[in-house]
Amino acid sequence: FQFPSDTYSRGDPVLFYEEGAEATTRVFRKQSTGDFHMSVDGVFIGGTGDSAPTEIVLANLHRAIRTDPRSALVVGLGSGVLVAEMAQYEELSRIEVLEIAPSVARGASKIPRWQDVSSDHRIRLIVDDAYRHLRLSESNYDLIISDGKSRPTARGNGLFFSSDYYELVRNRLSPGGLFFQWVAANLAEEDLQTVLRTFSASFAYGVIWWLPNTDLFLIGSDDPFEIPGSPPGPTIHGLSRCAGRYAVDGEA
Repeated sequence: FQFPSDTYSRGDPVLFYEEGAEATTRVFRKQSTGDFHMSVDGVFIGGTGDSAPTEIVLANLHRAIRTDPRSALVVGLGSGVLVAEMAQYEELSRIEVLEIAPSVARGASKIPRWQDVSSDHRIRLIVDDAYRHLRLSESNYDLIISDGKSRPTARGNGLFFSSDYYELVRNRLSPGGLFFQWVAANLAEEDLQTVLRTFSASFAYGVIWWLPNTDLFLIGSDDPFEIPGSPPGPTIHGLSRCAGRYAVDGEA
């Protein structure tokens, strides 16, 4: 017996399945498309092909603002697609990845994109709680990318939208460092308003980008930054900037 997954169909080959203390992880390949999917506690969290637009945008969005980052911290390995996408940037000499669930780290090894980069000397996978690492680490990063799942069907990640978490992130940013976070656009309106108020009160400067109908991307920093009039490159095609720089008091 295996617990069900929301994107699994009968006949999809299961490549990995593990029930752990932190999560139940399944990796399978869709017969209909050939894409690899990963589910955690039955909820789809990422994969390859057409199932990976959010991860690809999140990995490339920094190029619209800053082209010289040297270090990055990714909170949440998931399927590994986001990290694999970031590895294409040679200027990044250090990429650290935090993942709390050992079963997710083992399951990602079955997905080709992560297989391709997991041995890259610049990438360090840390199996640990993000709060603990951010609180105890003495490292600073030019980029911090938070990919905790916020869809209404995924529970347990509310802490990643708290003022406590944002403070930990700010303390680990280098001067001029940027924080990126994905938020599901289909959150309940009251929940989404709470997230945006908390975020805007936590960073002196920020913007919100919208991938129509599906995703919001929050970008925050304690230092001013500029965004060109239109996003460069096909990897972030279709994004619309829906709010400019906001004030510290949170009024967008």
